[in-house]
Amino acid sequence: MASPCRPLAAALLATALLPCLAAAQAEDPRQPNWAKYHSTADAYALLDGWAKAYPTLTRLYAMGRTLKGTPLQVLEITNQQTGPAAEKPGYYYDGNIHAGELTGGEVALHFAWYLLSNYGKDPRVTRLVDTRVLYVRPKFNPDGADIALATGTSLRSTPRPYDEDYDGLLDEDPSNDLNGDGAMTQMRVPDPNGLWRVSGDDPRRMVRRQPGDSIGPFLALYSEGLDDDGDGRFNEDGVGGIDMNRNFPRNWGLEIEQEGAGPYPLSEPETQATIEFLVRHRNVAGIVHGHTSGGFLYRLPSSEPWDDYGLADQQLILELAEHYQEVTKQRAIPSFTNPKEHRHGTLISWAYWDYGVVGWVPEYWGGFGRDYDNSGSVSEAERLRFNDEELGGAGFAAWTAFDHPQ
Repeated sequence: MASPCRPLAAALLATALLPCLAAAQAEDPRQPNWAKYHSTADAYALLDGWAKAYPTLTRLYAMGRTLKGTPLQVLEITNQQTGPAAEKPGYYYDGNIHAGELTGGEVALHFAWYLLSNYGKDPRVTRLVDTRVLYVRPKFNPDGADIALATGTSLRSTPRPYDEDYDGLLDEDPSNDLNGDGAMTQMRVPDPNGLWRVSGDDPRRMVRRQPGDSIGPFLALYSEGLDDDGDGRFNEDGVGGIDMNRNFPRNWGLEIEQEGAGPYPLSEPETQATIEFLVRHRNVAGIVHGHTSGGFLYRLPSSEPWDDYGLADQQLILELAEHYQEVTKQRAIPSFTNPKEHRHGTLISWAYWDYGVVGWVPEYWGGFGRDYDNSGSVSEAERLRFNDEELGGAGFAAWTAFDHPQ
């Protein structure tokens, strides 16, 4: 635990890279600004603009509301002159179920814009919109996404208060932006028992203390903030705590076996609205559930052994996954690999076993850094190189002395 007035500092975190938090400005829905992340208000303004600009191709409506009353907007895209949407094969396409995974929502927005702006120009798009219906929901978690976007807080959850550290209190120890720079970074504190030291190759980088290493100085690392509840830990119970992609009914697990699962399946209005929407729209033949981190595609299985799937479905999943890899040059990997570590309560697992369709989870963004040496992973040194060469240094907040109030 940090003692009073020890020098602390800010370090490299993905959340420190926030170039897109510009003030909201009115956008032309036909030419959106793709150089920023859209708040819920901005995203919904685009959906409304598209609905007005393409009245014969779109319908805009809410599938439900959040605890705060925010509508869960869906843009239905199909040529209404070629038949009712309910009589056409459909695809459900969402993003941003995890609050900080903003790229998922941006891709869903771009997908809708691409279809509408290319209708009548691109034969493939035109045929798709004439013969199919797309249900596009860019903000699965609008309230959480707005918090993550506005504050830089690392957040997956909605704002529903939750006891993450099991002390009977709710959201009592969140992150704190101590230096007011708009980013939640890290603090390092001189500590003879610390597990870290400054790298000899790059003073920005922290390296792990090795066994037998007794020559300091050593440091302890904390996330930026205060010990608000006085339990000796920092930021262990922040905003929310429910992981909505662990809140679906199939293979749902109690908190003791699945962190963030919620008090019961579909406890959240957002997940309940999803199931109710899909049950009302039995024409949906597939799901894209857009996430952000990793730069690959999660395919089935999600929580069950591969052998539980029928041979025809296995072939379908593998063929479509192979096609995805060919087109995107990104890997398609199973979400489930270890029986002891599988995910409980995911949307694509429910969609397959209880709804009867194949779902996909693209993790769009490749992450902070680049695998320059093709080792299969990105080292901290490679992250710093990426920051220097690709970002002009904007992704690193320099270590600076700070008098911590505790």
